[in-house]
Amino acid sequence: MHSVTRLLAAFAAAAVIVGLAAPAASAAAVSVNTAATAKPSVALKFANAHISHTSQVTVDWTSKNVPSGSRFELERQFGSAHVWKGIQVLPGRSGSAKSAKVQMGRYAYRIQAHHSGRVVATSNTATLYSYASVPLANLCNEGNSHDQVNDTNGCDTNTVQVGGTVFTYLIQDGPPPPPQYDQDVTVSARTSCRSISLQWALDNNAPTADSAQVQIVQASADPQTAKVAQGRIGSKTMTLDGGPWDLNLSASNFDNEYVNASLSCWSATGLT
Repeated sequence: MHSVTRLLAAFAAAAVIVGLAAPAASAAAVSVNTAATAKPSVALKFANAHISHTSQVTVDWTSKNVPSGSRFELERQFGSAHVWKGIQVLPGRSGSAKSAKVQMGRYAYRIQAHHSGRVVATSNTATLYSYASVPLANLCNEGNSHDQVNDTNGCDTNTVQVGGTVFTYLIQDGPPPPPQYDQDVTVSARTSCRSISLQWALDNNAPTADSAQVQIVQASADPQTAKVAQGRIGSKTMTLDGGPWDLNLSASNFDNEYVNASLSCWSATGLT
C-alpha cells in the first residue's frame, strides 16, 4: 500500500514540474518567434554632411534584425533623373567607412541590405553637400533678379596698383567714411555658399592715414567687419549662414576702394 502511495506521489510531482515548465517553454518560443519576425532596418548618417570637394565622404551606419550574411550596399543618386546606383559594399552590419570624393554639388545617399537575392531593408536618404571655390563674378554676372551690384561697371576684372603690388579687382567704389557704408553687392535669395573670402584695398592715391572697410550683413547673424590700411591688401574670410547677404564698403575720405572675392559653395551660381 505504501509502495502504491509513493508511486502516486511521484506521478503528481512530475505533473507539477511539467505544468510549471510549459509556460517557460512557451515564452521562449514566443521570444524566438518575435526575433524572427522583427522588421530589418538600416540607418545612415555622415560624419560631416558639409565637406570640401577635395575630401573623401565618411559614412556611418547601423542595422537591426538584418539576416546573417546580408550584404550592405551604399548607393548614390546620379543624373537629372536621380537614378540610384550602387557605389560600394560596406563591411559588416554597422561601422564607419570612407567613400569616393564627389565634385561640387548636392548628393543623395542611401544603404540597401540584400539577402538571398532580395532587398530586406533600405535606409533613410541622407544629403551630402560638397563645396568648391566660386568666384564672386559668378554671382555678379548671373543676370537674375536675386543678385544686384551697385557699380556702374558691374563685376568687370581690372587691375590697380596697391603699394608695390598689382591688385586684380572686380568692384570699385568711392564709399562714404564709417560708420556709413555703401551697399555694393546684394544677394536677396538663399545662398549655397558657407563662406566668402574677401580681398580689398585702397589705391596709391589715397592719403597714407586712410583705411578701407568691408562688411558682410545677414538677416540671421551679426555683421562681420574688417579694415585695412592704405598701401596694403586686406584678406578676410567671413561666414555665410545660407540666407540673403549684403557686401558693404566704407573708406576714410570717399577714397577709391577695390574689392575681389571668392566663395565656398555647393553650386556654381552661389544660389540654392
